[in-house]
Amino acid sequence: DLWSVGCIFAEMLQKEPLFPGKTEVDMLTRIFNTLGTPTEDTWPDFNKLPNVKKHNFTSVPPGKLRELFPPTSLYSEKS
Repeated sequence: DLWSVGCIFAEMLQKEPLFPGKTEVDMLTRIFNTLGTPTEDTWPDFNKLPNVKKHNFTSVPPGKLRELFPPTSLYSEKS
């Protein structure tokens, strides 16, 4: 799927795992810390998923992906 392709490209650019979680919850926390915690606008009914209530994910605004991959870092000075 496209999510997987995007993660693979990001890992190729960084030469390391993008979200190196040790458990599923750790991996979700890392994803949410980078991309932002889902909201009703970004993922309708996210809070209704059965296991979401078991974990208290910190609310993080979106936007940290640009810090990892600023537009200028994707282009080489040499062509």
